[in-house]
Amino acid sequence: MKSLITIMPSLNTSRVFLFLGLLCFLSLSIQVSSVPFGYDCAATITYTPNSTYKSNLDILLSVLSSNATFTYGFYNFTVGQDSSNDVVHGLFLCRGDVSANDCQNCVSTASKELVQLCPKHKTAIAYYDNCLLRYSNQYIFSVLDQSSPHEMHNPINITNNLDRFRQVLSNIMDDVVTRAVKDQSGKKFATKTANVTAVDELYGLAQCTPDISSKDCNTCLSDAISNLPICCEGKQGGRYLFPSCNVRYELYPFYNNATAPPPPPPVLPPTPSPGRARNTGKGGISTQVLIAIIVSIVVFVLLFIIGLCFLISKAKKKYDALQEDTSKNTPNSTYKSNLDILLSVLSSNATFTYGFYNFTVGQDSSNDVVHGLFLCRGDVSANDCQNCVSTASKELVQLCPKHKTAIAYYDNCLLRYSNQYIFSVLDQSSPHEMHNPINITNNLDRFRQVLSNIMDDVVTRAVKDQSGKKFATKTANVTAVDELYGLAQCTPDISSKDCNTCLSDAISNLPICCEGKQGGRYLFPSCNVRYELYPFYNNATAPPPPPPVLPPTPSPGRARNTGKGGISSQVLIAIIVSIVVFVLLFIIGLCFLISKAKKKYDALQEDTIGNEIATVQSLQYDLITIQATTNNFSEENKIGKGGFGDVYKGTLPNGQDIAVKRLSQNSGQGAEEFKNEVVLVAKLQHRNLVRLLGFCLEGEEKILIYEFVANKSLDYFLFDPKKQKELDWPIRYQIVRGIARGILYLHQDSRLRVIHRDLKTSNILLDEEMNAKVSDFGLARIFGVNQTQANTDRVIGTYGYMSPEYAVHGHFSVKSDVFSFGVLVLEIISGKKNSEFYHSDYADDLLSYAWKLWKDERPLEMMDPTLEGSYSRNEVTRCIHIGLLCVQEDPNTRPSMATVFLMLNSYSVTLSFPQKPAFFARNSIGTPTQKRLESSVNEVSITELYPR
Repeated sequence: MKSLITIMPSLNTSRVFLFLGLLCFLSLSIQVSSVPFGYDCAATITYTPNSTYKSNLDILLSVLSSNATFTYGFYNFTVGQDSSNDVVHGLFLCRGDVSANDCQNCVSTASKELVQLCPKHKTAIAYYDNCLLRYSNQYIFSVLDQSSPHEMHNPINITNNLDRFRQVLSNIMDDVVTRAVKDQSGKKFATKTANVTAVDELYGLAQCTPDISSKDCNTCLSDAISNLPICCEGKQGGRYLFPSCNVRYELYPFYNNATAPPPPPPVLPPTPSPGRARNTGKGGISTQVLIAIIVSIVVFVLLFIIGLCFLISKAKKKYDALQEDTSKNTPNSTYKSNLDILLSVLSSNATFTYGFYNFTVGQDSSNDVVHGLFLCRGDVSANDCQNCVSTASKELVQLCPKHKTAIAYYDNCLLRYSNQYIFSVLDQSSPHEMHNPINITNNLDRFRQVLSNIMDDVVTRAVKDQSGKKFATKTANVTAVDELYGLAQCTPDISSKDCNTCLSDAISNLPICCEGKQGGRYLFPSCNVRYELYPFYNNATAPPPPPPVLPPTPSPGRARNTGKGGISSQVLIAIIVSIVVFVLLFIIGLCFLISKAKKKYDALQEDTIGNEIATVQSLQYDLITIQATTNNFSEENKIGKGGFGDVYKGTLPNGQDIAVKRLSQNSGQGAEEFKNEVVLVAKLQHRNLVRLLGFCLEGEEKILIYEFVANKSLDYFLFDPKKQKELDWPIRYQIVRGIARGILYLHQDSRLRVIHRDLKTSNILLDEEMNAKVSDFGLARIFGVNQTQANTDRVIGTYGYMSPEYAVHGHFSVKSDVFSFGVLVLEIISGKKNSEFYHSDYADDLLSYAWKLWKDERPLEMMDPTLEGSYSRNEVTRCIHIGLLCVQEDPNTRPSMATVFLMLNSYSVTLSFPQKPAFFARNSIGTPTQKRLESSVNEVSITELYPR
């Protein structure tokens, strides 16, 4: 140091240190370009250097590196059979603004260094400035992953205008999250710049992996932003990274505005061009034919016979559809070359993937980019899959030689390609249907019931398929000798939510296309369902199939061009000699079918009451089935008791555990009203709500069937001195946020606007991972209570959780639930019941206790002592603040659940100072009112429904 000062005598000591710091910073920057600033290795899962896993990993990293130059900055790949222990899944994500060359350099470097940093680990992830790279022996695609987060911050503090800096940062991050989630380019990437002062600009960035859904992207980015104040408060820069997303801000331009590549074209489903007819395989009628239809009624019979024969002759091929865009590619074009490369890659990868693979060739900013994928039926072997894909790759370009978008369905696979981005996007355009021509002649009602049960089961299991295939099959007996076989499958790249939507819509169309038929299938580009009275999929235990009655399907090896409508000359000649009456009947019948096809109700039975009742039938269970699952409602199976009946644990024949609520026979509601209420409640589907699976209504029995929730209710843990310790602060904070998500869904995001009216700890159930599930939502209406009005003469609920306007005057609204949520939050933090709180002379109840501590600036003194060592001071304080805002006496001053959820997930939201909470509960019990109060002081609700 002395020599340096001697060389530069004009510099004082502080400047020397500043100069040395700059040199260190430049040195660190050089290192960061080649070394990850964060990485993780799963230490407990390892491989040996000469193992098959290591060979597969080398192949994977080579493929990832080679594809970094012509993808749009994201690519995933799998090597090995998914059923083996040596399968390896991998992906990279480059920062959305970096060039293809920089992306390729980063991925290549990461591929070399990560195996050195984690030489024997099967799961690893590395974060670089320009990219992240990860691989695992577990399926990681299209799955939200917020494990092993990493954080970094600029060591320099903000010294001036800190409040202004926070406000600008909040605005920037909110904006980039919104735009990244809605990014039409498919990158899920956004940046923004804004002035903090006249000379200082703040730069912000948000990015998700493009394979996760927009909803998961929003969740991930919101959680990342909520952690920025914890890691980086008051710093000039910071970043927070999850495997599925990352956010960053700096006071200097750390991303490339000038060199950012233009986004690819918007993700739009390929549609036929206006003026071009799509051949659906069932013939069509041109204007000239309509004019020519003028003659005799006798020939109509000949027309029908000839036309039917023509359609059956066309239907000998084994796949069903081809959709194409009117945009063309010329034989010697770049697009054609890229398409040839794509089809070659798809064919070559069909033998060592798990039946699904996607690939992109070309720059995404060009007009010659081509995206493609194949999906093999989940039960076919690797060889059969490869043969099907190879055949489809050859035939599809022959049948659509100049079209940039095409799709073909075979029995064993589907193949599609497009110049539009098609990955991880739900596509229900151009559906296709087929049915077995033979009718069901006996036991039609039994057939419908078995089919409904099979399809409901395969959809549920396909959506939840842990193998990643999103595929399921099931067999059930229709009669003593006849078995029905069902199948459901989605492309694995779409989210579970989109898979459920797609399959549900497909099933709802089966009655329209295939009612009363021995077999049928309905296919979308993103999913398909099928059923038959013979084993059409590979099952080693299945009996030898009877001579198959094949449905009229196109033959394998031929695709149907959907962009060139028309009919054969034979049929045209026959049509010309028919009559105008036939045309009118045909048009009326077609309009009728189209009007039916627009209804998206999930039912496989016809019912004269209407589609809502058809939906009810699909949810109905036989009493004998429920009795069998609960051992005839035995005491050994009883797991709870509520105000209107007992709760039993049961197990369905497919192994699924359920909670059965057997309602008392004096519930006061008729059968039709009961079924209508079940339909409404069944539509409430959310991960933080207990799911209603069905019901049973026979004689005097009224039974509700719920999903089984393993860890009982929140009060079971929270108010037990021994079990309190199992709820550390991260779990409690997770529970608070889960409850908020569930109530927000009821208030705002569901198809129904539901006011719960009975939120309390015993109505919050906990699953295996201690995620909160709200129960007993809206079911008080089953017992004849009017919950659709703003006032009621029959107040029901539990004191300690009731808002004052509801308990005293019978007024209820969404703000009534907000009040109850605030009480829940304070109970979760303190570990004490509001209704039983006692703390000497300092306060009468939990709310007043929290309020006084808040005013005395000692809020953490109300915290459960068992949380010591596990809590975040900022999170606990903020939750107390939010809880006090929710329990304010004036409903208009309480925040909405949307605002509460935002406050829980974003530290950039400024919280107002709370007003004094309502202290009414103890005094109101003995106060006479004009309302009929049916309350409980022992935590047991009048409307208790306790599905566990």
